[in-house]
Amino acid sequence: MSSLSGVPTSAIKNADTRLQKEFEIVAKFLDEHDEFRPARITRARYGTRLYYDDLARSFVRGRQPIAPKPPATVPDPLVSVIMHEYFGLPKSDLERAKHEHKLSMASEDFVGGLLERYIASEIEPLGWVWCSGEVVRSIDFVKPSRGGWEALQVKNRDNSENSSSAAIRRGTTIKKWYRTNSKTGATRWAKFPDPSCARRLSEDGFNNFAARHLAMLPRKPRN
Repeated sequence: MSSLSGVPTSAIKNADTRLQKEFEIVAKFLDEHDEFRPARITRARYGTRLYYDDLARSFVRGRQPIAPKPPATVPDPLVSVIMHEYFGLPKSDLERAKHEHKLSMASEDFVGGLLERYIASEIEPLGWVWCSGEVVRSIDFVKPSRGGWEALQVKNRDNSENSSSAAIRRGTTIKKWYRTNSKTGATRWAKFPDPSCARRLSEDGFNNFAARHLAMLPRKPRN
């Protein structure tokens, strides 16, 4: 058994032994804060071996490379009518515009996942642990401290938090940070809640990280 919590060490060893320390820290946080235990990862009873096995698999899977995924929904045909009749887009350009809009949506949705990965790559060496795989509800990073725990939720923009995430954080000491202001585009790396981490984070660093991540992925053929 782990010395940090009641989690069987076999749970993470079966998934990825390189992440044992990080996983055990997250498991200990969940031991002490049951209100943040994930609801969708497993149906197994808390504390059982199956529970930890499912948690470990999700934790490891959440760190695997990800690729942008265009939305599978069918565009509303009236959108084309509006783009043509009001915005003056030629009919010959409508299909291309709809396709590029889907790619833009996929790219925008993808930024949040990249943001967590970039931040994790810089702050995990400083004691923070990325709660990858959504193994902790509404919290992205945790860090053991003398006073107990530090917890952090990161968002790409100031308007990207849903109501359920805001509700569970209300009345807690969970810190919130977002990368960009949706109205001005200004970034907030210098205001990252942990000053020792803020010195390691930057927009240039994030862009370089994103480029390296995308370069590793198989190329998506153009339609």
